[in-house]
Amino acid sequence: VLNGPSNTIFATYREVSQSGNDGLFQNGAENAGKLLYLLRSAPTIGPSLFDLPFTNVLRTNLSTDFNVVNETVIMSLDHNGTSGSIRRNGTNQTGPTAPVGSYDCGGGLLHIGRYFFGVSAYPNDGDYFDGQLGDFLYFDGVLSAADRELVQCYLSNRYN
Repeated sequence: VLNGPSNTIFATYREVSQSGNDGLFQNGAENAGKLLYLLRSAPTIGPSLFDLPFTNVLRTNLSTDFNVVNETVIMSLDHNGTSGSIRRNGTNQTGPTAPVGSYDCGGGLLHIGRYFFGVSAYPNDGDYFDGQLGDFLYFDGVLSAADRELVQCYLSNRYN
């Protein structure tokens, strides 16, 4: 179920360019559901979790650079419905969080590697991830510290 307020998300990726924003994951129709987005404009630089439509509250984000070009990164994000955290290669990063209610997935579409605008034809129909996506794991609930470490170790061994 991609509709709960609590989740843990892992994404392994390597960007080849950091020009513009990049969508990593979106569920729901345009302007609905959840969006995991790599933002490139201050004060938000790096992974950010949104409810859509985009005018809704940002759930958790970072205000510092998260990764560099051509670096393999294992990003994990937890949000328990009230607060969240973002980790880079297992190390907690700091960032503001906001409470969240239930989600409206608005059609149940799933996009990996883009944020779908739905207003025109390719390539102007979204913000596409510019790089390589490895594993993408979505858990409908926050993992325990022990379970999160197991997933982190698995991904670390696979990509490092």
